[in-house]
Amino acid sequence: VPEKDLKRALQSLSMGKAAQRVLSRKGHGKEIENSDEFTVNEGFSSKLHRVKIQMVSGRGESEPERKETRSKVDEDRKHEVEAAIVRIMKARKKLQHNLLITE
Repeated sequence: VPEKDLKRALQSLSMGKAAQRVLSRKGHGKEIENSDEFTVNEGFSSKLHRVKIQMVSGRGESEPERKETRSKVDEDRKHEVEAAIVRIMKARKKLQHNLLITE
């Protein structure tokens, strides 16, 4: 499990409303540190069989991650467009460029 995801999950389990904390945390501040200790909250109880736990929203992507994601999306989109062109041309056999673009 990536450390970033683990910290988000631990934060969600230990920092919700007092009645909804599944884990107790020994540590200070809002950020999870490597030195923090977690224990099961023995006082936690719920009337429901399933308990909904709000996930802490992650921070946005960094600039290099955003560029990498964008390039992957562009590459996938390019392949989808090429596949659509092949399907259209197989069905029509002949088609002017302008009509192909509109489809």
